[in-house]
Formats: sequence, C-alpha cells, structure tokens
Amino acid sequence: MVDSAEYTESDTIYLTSANPTFTTDANGAKPKGTSIKPVIYITNNCDKSVRVYYGQNRQLSNGADAGEDYALISGTGDVFTGLEAEAALSSINFSSIAWQQRVYITDTTAMENNKVYKIVLAGSSGSYTTTITTNDAETFFENN
Repeated sequence: MVDSAEYTESDTIYLTSANPTFTTDANGAKPKGTSIKPVIYITNNCDKSVRVYYGQNRQLSNGADAGEDYALISGTGDVFTGLEAEAALSSINFSSIAWQQRVYITDTTAMENNKVYKIVLAGSSGSYTTTITTNDAETFFENN
C-alpha cells in the first residue's frame, strides 16, 4: 500500500505477521467537497432468496463483477451501490424463482446523495412487504 505518488521506501507500508495492522495519520480526516452517491442496504427477512433489480433488467449486486448473478439469501443483508441521485426508490424490486411476480417498493421517493436507504424485505407464502428507513451516509458508515 502506498500513501503518496512518490514511490520511495519511506512511503511504502509493509504488513507482516509481526506487524499485521497499520493506522494511517489520515484517520478521522473527512474528505472535503465529496458526495457519496445513494446507497441501499437491503435485509432479506423473507422466506426466499431474491435477486435485486433496478427497473426490469438491471440486476444490482454487492460489487461483484458486472454481469455476474447475485442472490441475496434469506436472513442476510448487503450493501448495493451504483445508483444515482434522483433515482426512484419505487424502481427497486425483488425477484425469486419461486414467485410468479416481482415485489416492488411502493415508496416513490427520489434518492439523494449522502443518504443510505435501509430496506427490509419481509414476509412469506406470497405475502411480502418492504419497509424503508433513511440514514445519513456519514453516520451510517461510521457506525456500521
């Protein structure tokens, strides 16, 4: 790991079994003038594993390579990125091979930068609901 553009030995960090961690002096520094794009954190509390979509065809993932299939297993949660400000929460939907139809979020709120939208998918046997809470991104990432 290099902490500057000058590749001298003094700028290089070596981690070994004797010294397995490194704490940078940038710890606690806040970036200036940056915006965090909207993030969704989905918890799957329903009885099926699901795929998460934005619209009909854009499958969301947890950062896996583009084009790879990603399913959110029942009882787990994960972060999904790659969304833009003003994107509609109502375009997020869930699909399971066990379902005849997708489950859509009914909240039409436009997402904002610097926000994390915590979405919980819950239910079983064909009766599914979603709940959404909005969190400040900085606070969410500092506390989770």
